[in-house]
Amino acid sequence: MIFENLRLKLINKTLDLKVDVNRAAVSILLSNHEELEALYVKRTFNPMDPWSGQVAFPGGRCKNYDVDVIETAIRETYEEIGFKFCREDIIGILGVFNPLNEPRLKVYPVVVGLKVKPQIKLSREIRDYMWIPLKKLKFEGKIINGNFVEGYLYKDYFIWGLTARITMKLLENL
Repeated sequence: MIFENLRLKLINKTLDLKVDVNRAAVSILLSNHEELEALYVKRTFNPMDPWSGQVAFPGGRCKNYDVDVIETAIRETYEEIGFKFCREDIIGILGVFNPLNEPRLKVYPVVVGLKVKPQIKLSREIRDYMWIPLKKLKFEGKIINGNFVEGYLYKDYFIWGLTARITMKLLENL
């Protein structure tokens, strides 16, 4: 029922989903067995990655061979966590977001409703993952790199920046 209600809220969004070098897609994988949970990953520390070490959704930049941003989300999710979802599992696209540290980049969060939690096989890009119950996220502030930032806390996972903004939009639509 939650997935259907969310689908109805997201169905009216008309978005340009074509591939572009300044576009990326992330996958919001949702499971609703005991409670509504979303899969978050913790990125590996890498000086070449602007989101190094952060909690995020699986995803990444479009490649010129991707058909659209949905295919980007499917491909990147498979590359990062070893799970390939089907287009039929897609609930909708949450909107278009711009990271503050890379404002020209357009990020498309693809919301996916899963019947069963998949087996996860982490790539070298991803250090860890966690299914987080969305009702248990706590909104708070924290000092990161000398700056006060707001985000969501669950256990020792602090979700901030673009991922926090996407999470906030998801929670508003539930």
